[in-house]
Amino acid sequence: FFSSRRRHTRLQGDWSSDVCSSDLGMIDGTLRDCIMLSIDRAIAVGDTGSILVTEDSGKTWTSLSPRNENIHYAIGFDESPGPAGSRSGLIVGGTVQPTTGRSLGVVLHTKDDGKTWQPVIVPGLPRLIGLQRIKHQHWIAWGDWSDPLASSLFESIDGGRTWHPRPVPCGHLQAAAVTEDGRTVLVDRSSRVFFASDGIEFRSVPRSEEHTSELQSP
Repeated sequence: FFSSRRRHTRLQGDWSSDVCSSDLGMIDGTLRDCIMLSIDRAIAVGDTGSILVTEDSGKTWTSLSPRNENIHYAIGFDESPGPAGSRSGLIVGGTVQPTTGRSLGVVLHTKDDGKTWQPVIVPGLPRLIGLQRIKHQHWIAWGDWSDPLASSLFESIDGGRTWHPRPVPCGHLQAAAVTEDGRTVLVDRSSRVFFASDGIEFRSVPRSEEHTSELQSP
């Protein structure tokens, strides 16, 4: 929760008069995700296109982006630094147009530890609400169903610069998990669960069935 009127930022539901910044010119909203990059540095994302960074363990926060209509739902970083010594990272999100109901996705990419962010253009991409790093430069993201791309699950193997749809047995996705060897669990917006040992041939998993062990390494 953040407020331009009170100049305070509340993370995980707690107000603090020490957490403030004159750079936060934002309206009230919700912070959706946060990642720690070091003992002092963290980046939080959320409503109105917010990207907030702290360099002092959360005492003060600075905005890295202007207000816009997008909600940033998830942020992630590669564990290994690139050739320049900085880690690359991704932010995913989007919006649903109120007049048309059209779902529009956004992907932002950084190559400098989150200091600057650039949009990744993916025609037909819907609003994305989740992000997972599988291994170095290998990511998946999920969210609303896209008619042009015929999927709600998308994969990148080049650090998020390009994205391709993956086959799914359902429509809008609420959650997803993929292992390095391709085992995949999906949960749709109706709370139905699907599992595929190869990431392609899915079967419905009854709610009473224990499938967690199928994702564990042998």
